[in-house]
Amino acid sequence: MIQGGGFTKDMEQKPTRGTIINEADNGLQNTEGTVAMARKPDPNSASAQFFINVKDNTALNFRSKDPQGWGYCVFGRVVSGMSVVKEIENTPTGYKDGALDVPGAPFGAVVIDPPYGETAALWASLERLGDAALGWLSEDAVIVA
Repeated sequence: MIQGGGFTKDMEQKPTRGTIINEADNGLQNTEGTVAMARKPDPNSASAQFFINVKDNTALNFRSKDPQGWGYCVFGRVVSGMSVVKEIENTPTGYKDGALDVPGAPFGAVVIDPPYGETAALWASLERLGDAALGWLSEDAVIVA
């Protein structure tokens, strides 16, 4: 997976809104090209970070409403630009301002379609994803369809 959100391209932490209820039981699966909310161990702790699945990640799917089974809420999918996602996946990363595995340069456009619920509403309300994505994408590269 490639993960972003929560930080500017200069690695400054962005303010977040409150956390949201985990909607991983929405029937969507963590398959290649889907976008899901990252979270802390608390299943209902997602607020700003997200990841794009670069392969099928069935271990991240909802199984049950308990701490071990909640999974990670899929709320969107890449509809254009999967080649950019693969380019990001295969780019060498390094240490930057206290964070590991940060790509060194911006990339092109990825179009995301957020299809579901409160999580999609949160996604749509986030500021430009390019700025939030740890420098992966050019500042105006992501279009929320």
